[in-house]
Amino acid sequence: MNRRSFLLAGSSLATGAFLPRLGAAEPATKTLVTGQTEAAAVGNEVLADGGNAVDAVVAAALVAGVVAVAGTGIAGYGGHLVIAGLPRGKFAAIDFNGAAPAALKPDHFNANDKGEVRGDVNTYGWLAVGVPGVPAGLQLALDRYGTRKFPQLVKPAIRFARDGFPVSKG
Repeated sequence: MNRRSFLLAGSSLATGAFLPRLGAAEPATKTLVTGQTEAAAVGNEVLADGGNAVDAVVAAALVAGVVAVAGTGIAGYGGHLVIAGLPRGKFAAIDFNGAAPAALKPDHFNANDKGEVRGDVNTYGWLAVGVPGVPAGLQLALDRYGTRKFPQLVKPAIRFARDGFPVSKG
């Protein structure tokens, strides 16, 4: 499955942290939900330790990039992050999709008169690669809305990469 098909099908690794407005009174329960067990556990640890929703999502995304590398990771499609519940009912959206390399031009794909690319080289192979946006997107979210620093939130992902983890059937 290519990344476009994966996204159209809906990612099981989508992550959400359910909290009240950032800066509002502390809720009785903070919860992070994701389709990846280790990532959810780490995100919930960040919440329990006083981190906010953005901190939890960033830590979970970094862990998922290690333990579920076939479905997500810092070198892949970033998508977007929506942060709701900001003061005065505001929200923020950060788009950190990958981008085509600056030197790549349309004629690299040798499309026919209908715009169809021969051999799917725009989907498979070296011409299909993009410049990852995930690291920059996660850092931007932390800089604007997080309370923790990246070096602290990446530690669980480093631990899983160093010490290992159970591999699921998927």
